[in-house]
Amino acid sequence: MQPLPGGKADINANGSFSTDMAGDQSWRWAEADDTGRATILAQYHDYTQGLFWFLAHDPTVPQSVRAEAAQWGLAQDEFTDNATGRGNSMCARPAGCRGVTL
Repeated sequence: MQPLPGGKADINANGSFSTDMAGDQSWRWAEADDTGRATILAQYHDYTQGLFWFLAHDPTVPQSVRAEAAQWGLAQDEFTDNATGRGNSMCARPAGCRGVTL
């Protein structure tokens, strides 16, 4: 994890641990209409929330990791414009669109 100000962390694509979804999500996002993007975003939220639940609760995860992960949560000061507390878009990088938020 890369520590950030305010007790936050960047955990995306950090070595073998990542919140990146496997598969063709970037390509699907780039080509999807609004309904398709809403579906992909919901799948991503479900994936990441499930990943963090697994890390905090599954008995096969070492206790020290479970204890640390159980302290994590959504940033209370971000994405306050919606009831979920999560972002409404994704940063998808298909070939030729590197580093551009779609």
